[in-house]
Amino acid sequence: MRVIPPPVFKTQPLDMAELLLCIALSSVVFFAVKIEKWLMLSGMLYRS
Repeated sequence: MRVIPPPVFKTQPLDMAELLLCIALSSVVFFAVKIEKWLMLSGMLYRS
């Protein structure tokens, strides 16, 4: 017999549109940081 614990956070699964939106927004941040790091290493950003 399987015991299912009661929901703690009352979460629900994301539908496909919400999941794609989360992936798209997190990808924008990921690539923005990658580009910033590349610009810093190449000396084109934050020169002193």
